[in-house]
Amino acid sequence: MQRRALAITEAALGPEEAEPLQRRALAITEAALGPDHPNVATTLDNLALSVADLGRAGDAEPLQRRALAIAEVALGPDHPDVAIRLNNLATSLYVLGRPGDAEPLQRRALAITEVALGPDHPNVAIMLDNLALSVADLGRAGDAEPLQRRALAITEAALGPDHPSTAIRLNNLANSLRALGRSRDAEPLLRRAAEIPRHRSA
Repeated sequence: MQRRALAITEAALGPEEAEPLQRRALAITEAALGPDHPNVATTLDNLALSVADLGRAGDAEPLQRRALAIAEVALGPDHPDVAIRLNNLATSLYVLGRPGDAEPLQRRALAITEVALGPDHPNVAIMLDNLALSVADLGRAGDAEPLQRRALAITEAALGPDHPSTAIRLNNLANSLRALGRSRDAEPLLRRAAEIPRHRSA
């Protein structure tokens, strides 16, 4: 519900106006529940997402590290919410040009999500694809390819071959194939991705 509220707020106001509202919500939540409550972690993470959307991933990182620390203590190291916090922090690190720091967080997020939601859940595909992006940026496109093929298979099975998330998986796999010098294999994937409508979010 909080993620939906964040999306509605940002859609209506934009991240510039959403940020002060989220900072106020954070202050209220901390005062009402204490600084170490799981809801504070969620509010911190939502604020960090808006800050990151404004191109300030460096400012988002400490918010996300605090959110992760709260969630790990309050919920345990293997809780699905911890996986979300790990993934969001890793995304900021990736944007900041630190895929080597992002990779271990992404591997841990993937492991937690697989256990919590099952190996064929769409969230597992997201975690796989994010991990593959870091691996590819570290010069290991060959290691990224099987992660992306699995992410694509999960997404197609769970959401269908014409879902916008499927297009994202196809594009990312094609990029790895091109990095491996296999443009001929990448071309049909890119063509297929281009034919998928983009009217839904991934």
